Amino acid sequence: MYYNLRNIIDYIKKEPLKFFALVYPYVLTIIILVGLIYVNNLNLIERKTVMPRAQDSTMQGDLKVIEAKSIPPMDLNLIAKPSEQIIQDGKTLFNKVCVSCHGEDGKGTGPGAAGLNPAPRNFTSNDNWKNGPKFSGIYKTLEEGIPGSAMISYDYLTPQEKVGLAHYIRNTFVQNAPPVEQGEVQNLDQTYNITKGKEIPSQIPVKDAEQILISERNKNINISALQNKIKGNRNERGAKILTRITKNDEISLLWLMNNKNILQTEKEFRSNMTRFVEQNGFNDRIYGLSSGEWVELYNYINKIMGKGNEV
Repeated sequence: MYYNLRNIIDYIKKEPLKFFALVYPYVLTIIILVGLIYVNNLNLIERKTVMPRAQDSTMQGDLKVIEAKSIPPMDLNLIAKPSEQIIQDGKTLFNKVCVSCHGEDGKGTGPGAAGLNPAPRNFTSNDNWKNGPKFSGIYKTLEEGIPGSAMISYDYLTPQEKVGLAHYIRNTFVQNAPPVEQGEVQNLDQTYNITKGKEIPSQIPVKDAEQILISERNKNINISALQNKIKGNRNERGAKILTRITKNDEISLLWLMNNKNILQTEKEFRSNMTRFVEQNGFNDRIYGLSSGEWVELYNYINKIMGKGNEV
């Protein structure tokens, strides 16, 4: 056997091209077989290597019934230095609306956190805060939410509830939480009018709202005229944006016509347009509008139904 192996090696050295010509068909056959096996098992390979799609964390249930109410102004001193009762109320609120995702220990491992992408905030970690661990940053998150995550806006809470919740989170979970500065409290008040009170509008389930709004077609509101106006200038940038974010044009146009007061400023318009999207006949594409598109949409709506346009 040793002698035969030695002869083969000598032959390869002397006639490498002839040897390659002899073994080439066998090598090619092996390559083809391996390729066929790979192709036949491609679906299995993909199932094992492709990560499962993360659960859509932006899905929301139907709206609850909320009665309209007036929120009294909050004392500026209580924002920086809340009473024990306010903080205790914040703890109660945390256990009610936050524990399911953030967990009792604030580490973002609650029972509702599974499958959320990105994962809920771990309050005990100092890394990767979107708005920072300062009091003003946490309050901003509660007020506005974090787009692209499961953290929705809790702007329906009263200022005092958000203040208590923010302080409870900082006092209980945040390590080395920076002290509350008077300047940031004043800036928060200027941004969110905490000391001026707040009017919370009424809210009803989407299905009920659709029935009420559709029934208003029998009133003396000429929706078709507005629809024709939009169709007539459908090539305008603002008309294209409005069409893209609209789920039900009758409901959305009725809502716009009954709420012309939101056109006073672009900021107020944007805030109200994103408040109850499904209820108002729009779709979730509205959250993807850029700042420039918001300006174009605001100007377009003003153009077709602002002052001087009796539709």
